[in-house]
Amino acid sequence: MWANHLGRCCLVIKTAKKTKGRNVLFAGRSQGDCACIGRSDWTLHENLQHNNLGGLGPVTTDPPELRYSKVFKAGLDQQPIDLVVKVAEGSTYLVANTSLNGLWPTLPDGPKDHTQMGQMNVKCGTSTTFDFMFVASGTNDLYNLSNVMFSVYDLDEHDKFVNHEYVVFPQKVTNWTLTQDPPTEVQKSGQNDGSLKFTSSKVGHLDDNPTDPEKLTPLQQGRSVTVWYSAASKFQVTFGHEDSRATPTGGRNVLFAGPGIYCPAPKAGATRALFV
Repeated sequence: MWANHLGRCCLVIKTAKKTKGRNVLFAGRSQGDCACIGRSDWTLHENLQHNNLGGLGPVTTDPPELRYSKVFKAGLDQQPIDLVVKVAEGSTYLVANTSLNGLWPTLPDGPKDHTQMGQMNVKCGTSTTFDFMFVASGTNDLYNLSNVMFSVYDLDEHDKFVNHEYVVFPQKVTNWTLTQDPPTEVQKSGQNDGSLKFTSSKVGHLDDNPTDPEKLTPLQQGRSVTVWYSAASKFQVTFGHEDSRATPTGGRNVLFAGPGIYCPAPKAGATRALFV
């Protein structure tokens, strides 16, 4: 039978009664979230191969993309997969500082015990839609995956003027999650029809930025959102910034990685995430 709870699904098959011959007993998982079974953690750490998003640099000799090589392996043949990020067709990318694109935190000055996340810089007061694509490593051939999770971290804002960072998912996702414990600081709006939007609500500073997607503090968890695609080879994400100034200057950095807060370790007596 199928069990479904808060967007979770898993197949449970009851054991057969004994008859003549030999019985084979099998079952699925009766607990947990199917999205968390067979998922792949991303390894972006030191895997940046191309850094020329939108053809704006900083490495202008690279193809116009961010490419993270061999972020995980997939399939029975353990095919290495690259993550490629490009500016979506018809979208305009404005950036304040291309040297901030690629990975966060920077090396070798970053914390010793950390795992890097992807980072891109977006000019204040603008928005850009990006294509995130999974391809067979070293090629541009899309690779179909199941249980794809994508997380955006550090949704916060500047303390000197009215402004908000936001992320929009222009294509329907299978599910999404924000934290309940600790309480989320991210505001959800829109519907899962291409208008699903998550917006910052609190001021943030550089010293509270996450440095490891697998070791988030409660504050960092509360400023994160994770979406799940049950199957995907590519998806789109819009990153943007609302700015009350007449002439916005500067930029905001977007941090991203894989599974994030969707499949957290259980905490005794508490519900960690809000699923829909």
